[in-house]
Amino acid sequence: MPGSCGQSEDLPTLYSPVQADFANAADDAGPNVAVRAVGKQYATHPGSEHWALCDVSFDVRPGQAVAVLGRNGSGKSTLLQIIAGTLPPTRGEVEVRGRIGALLELGSGFNAELTGRQNIIVTAAVLGVSRSKHNEYMAAVAAFADIGQFIDQPVKLYSSGMFVRLAFAVQACIEPEVFIVDEALGVGDLAFQYKCIRHFESRLARGHSLLLASHDVTLVRRLCQRAVILDRGRAVANEPATVAVERYLTDFGQASRTGAHISGSEIDNALDDAAACRSLVRPRRTEGGHGAAEILGLSIEDAAGRPRSSFHHQQEMVVRTFVAAHSSAAAVTCDVILSDASGWQVWSSRSTGVVPASIEAGRHYVDRVEVTLSLGPGRYFVSCAISVAGEEHDRFANAVEIEIQEFDLRTSEPVPFWGATALPYQVRPLVVLPDARRPGD
Repeated sequence: MPGSCGQSEDLPTLYSPVQADFANAADDAGPNVAVRAVGKQYATHPGSEHWALCDVSFDVRPGQAVAVLGRNGSGKSTLLQIIAGTLPPTRGEVEVRGRIGALLELGSGFNAELTGRQNIIVTAAVLGVSRSKHNEYMAAVAAFADIGQFIDQPVKLYSSGMFVRLAFAVQACIEPEVFIVDEALGVGDLAFQYKCIRHFESRLARGHSLLLASHDVTLVRRLCQRAVILDRGRAVANEPATVAVERYLTDFGQASRTGAHISGSEIDNALDDAAACRSLVRPRRTEGGHGAAEILGLSIEDAAGRPRSSFHHQQEMVVRTFVAAHSSAAAVTCDVILSDASGWQVWSSRSTGVVPASIEAGRHYVDRVEVTLSLGPGRYFVSCAISVAGEEHDRFANAVEIEIQEFDLRTSEPVPFWGATALPYQVRPLVVLPDARRPGD
């Protein structure tokens, strides 16, 4: 069923992984990567076919970093594999100018029984590094990976972090004109991630290109000029990265979590504050809560009441939790919890003196919590819980993922930030001590 992809039948079905001479084409204004009407079809079972990619087209120009955004299963990895030349498309055309370096799957191409050093030698041969430069290449990879004595240990003993260090280094040190990375940087530690970012920035300044698939929108904003958003195999946006990230977080951010978008009328047509339900996320349950109160859902907004999941440092976030009372009760509290990407709880409204309330059976309630996000840039998860007399009756864990941006949206300037949170403090001027006094006297 080739036509099911929405393309004409006479489109070319050729694959052109042509790698033109980068040096000879350096003055050419053409793209380093050209993707034209690429589609990939799989036969799921007899008589049924699935298009993992459908009519995807875009360019990556010299000195440009392009992100590929999308939910799991949207076709990101398939697209990058096709561009890297490890997977042929069903139709369409790809042309790459220059050498490709691809980090597609963690540890792909490594022999688990060989040491890191032996894997570097094998990789050098596969990537076309001349024998005369093997020692130079080995030294460069070892320095970049910086895994110490583990380079002489079998890679089957490596942690995922060491794996990604070595995998990135073997690709980076061939100095590819086109670097393709599929999610792998999220595995490395923070220091190594910054090392990779600095490497990318130096290569982009020399006219090389980067294709990056990542859910880390802070990284995308920092590195990428443009972004392509994939949804069920189709490119639904190809635009400046900052615009695409905002679209991705708004259109896909909350829906990709454990909740589902619903309208306020689906909870209760009689809610007085129905405007707050424009972007509501509710738990997916096989059955309702059995306590005195049940969490029906929550919404995340800014101070102006606009639904969003991306904020800047020190911006106010409003969390509305919608609750159904199954029985009357007193001493009811609704708590909002923020956790970081590792699962550590970084803030809870419970610690700020929540005033208990009473609820009446059969009625619905809306709890509103306003919090100033004095946290460092990164991903956080919002949870909510409802308790009666200190006993938890319902919880909606990791309901929504939010992002606190590295850049202040109002000024477009990076936020100078060290640590995890911004605590109130005051710095007083230095006081000159008399010569006869020493600290502690």
